[in-house]
Amino acid sequence: MIRGLFFSISFVLSTGIAIAQVGTPIPSGQTVTINAHGQCRKVTNPGSGTRMVFTGTATEWQSFRNNPNGLSMAACCTRQPASGWYGNSNYEWYADQTSDDDDDYYSQHLRWSGSTVWSRGGRERDREDLPLQITIGGWTYYRGSVYSEGMRTGGRYYHYRIYRERCS
Repeated sequence: MIRGLFFSISFVLSTGIAIAQVGTPIPSGQTVTINAHGQCRKVTNPGSGTRMVFTGTATEWQSFRNNPNGLSMAACCTRQPASGWYGNSNYEWYADQTSDDDDDYYSQHLRWSGSTVWSRGGRERDREDLPLQITIGGWTYYRGSVYSEGMRTGGRYYHYRIYRERCS
């Protein structure tokens, strides 16, 4: 009986070590990026002492994301361009204002990789402000500073630098 109990305790201890949980330590005051089971999060530990986030199984990772228990999370984002803002005719947000004898008109366009991904236009009196950001197809596009502006026949134009970001 004692021999059987000793064997059972030894087996549990050795098995527990053999299947130790996989996790990521989050030191106090630090933010760590965890990418597990197709889900990426930036996890911050605002408390004292190192905390473990277990990610060995999809269920463990999902359980933490559902209840971060005092840690904070933010989405991981992919930014294009990573090095800064684009500002050329293939990657731009631009606004044109034109006039004719009867009315003033505007058009706004967002181009990415040479293709227009968003546009709108109409009479100037109905114009909406050019948004600072817009989300299309899972990407959020951000408008930055003007890199080119000027006059052309019938009106004025503004070209803005842009980047886009996708978060998971």
